[in-house]
Amino acid sequence: MTSRQDWYSLFSRWPASLPRKGVLVTSLNETIIFKDFWLKDELLLVERLTPDSMGARFVILNFEVINVVKFTNPLTAQEIASAGFSAEVVRRQAETVKAATPIVATAVTAAPTAGTPRTPVAER
Repeated sequence: MTSRQDWYSLFSRWPASLPRKGVLVTSLNETIIFKDFWLKDELLLVERLTPDSMGARFVILNFEVINVVKFTNPLTAQEIASAGFSAEVVRRQAETVKAATPIVATAVTAAPTAGTPRTPVAER
């Protein structure tokens, strides 16, 4: 589970080249589409793109209630890195898995005659 420090870090390091908009999903499964945000200690103030059913355009959230943040703009590798993300660990894990996974190949004979199933070459 992501901690409030992680969410605070994401919003405080938001890439300057990326519009300050996106989608939040809270622990109560409320989806909030926002077009701007501000930080204050443990609180996040977001401005909704459109008011909710009660007319509220601004929402103040504690970072603890955020479950998901979705980016609505395409991200570049530079923007991802400036937000604090690194692909290096993922690449190393993928290389480890790839190196540990044996490659298995099965050859199949030419098209069988009518009523005869195909037999892998290894079983002959």
